[in-house]
Amino acid sequence: MKKKHYRVSCSTALALLLLSASLQAQEAGPDGQQGGVPAYVAAFENLAKEERENYGALKLKAQQFFRQKRIFEALEEVHSALKIYDGDPGLWNLKGSCYVEFRSFDKALESFAKAYEIAPASTGILFNLAEMDFVTKNWRSCIKRMTKLTSILEEEADGEISEGILPLHRLAIFKKMLSFISLGEKAKAVELAESYWDEWDDTPFTYYSKAALAYSEDDEEEATRWIVSAARVFGGIQAVGSWQDTMIEFGYVRSFYGGENSGDIEIESP
Repeated sequence: MKKKHYRVSCSTALALLLLSASLQAQEAGPDGQQGGVPAYVAAFENLAKEERENYGALKLKAQQFFRQKRIFEALEEVHSALKIYDGDPGLWNLKGSCYVEFRSFDKALESFAKAYEIAPASTGILFNLAEMDFVTKNWRSCIKRMTKLTSILEEEADGEISEGILPLHRLAIFKKMLSFISLGEKAKAVELAESYWDEWDDTPFTYYSKAALAYSEDDEEEATRWIVSAARVFGGIQAVGSWQDTMIEFGYVRSFYGGENSGDIEIESP
């Protein structure tokens, strides 16, 4: 298998912001019960009112700066907030997302790992850890974490994954499939992809997985047809941005913008 290689880097970590909020609302507390109060929330409530208010203002500013791509300023607010309270997984997740923007993946991984240590029920943060494996080409670990993530989502769905969670589930499957391809385990990639092929699927998975398999056979024309079809069906290339960015990061697709600083990766933001 001959794969095209293009040097790319990320420029955004906001692709799945709304999905992250949906996940956060559904995550269970440490007692395993839906709607349980996590220990870090209780600890925060024990802070003095002034500390809570100052913390909230700093976190809000950090999130606003992050959305505006003012990453240095966002990190400054994050560090100030951590001095008040360092037990919020959302803040550590935001810190990791900032480092992703700089492609400082080691620092991002440390922050995401801290967030996950505090909130092990967070599928959004688990996705970020798996994503760090993906972009650093730690394929075995990526497969392991993506498998854990999809298993959790499937178990929580009890047979039918909700519309809000489906994009994350399918994107995780797609990245797992690409990891198998990179490891030279094409048969596993094909088997995984085929098990989720469905023309009525509400995500671009079928289109992009077939495009990836075509690229793995050096059939760029066929791969392009699948990508164009996905863009047409789902409302334009921006509507399939997370999938296109994944193909760019993997090296199968050259960014439309060109250059070395054009690829995006998808991070679950707080």
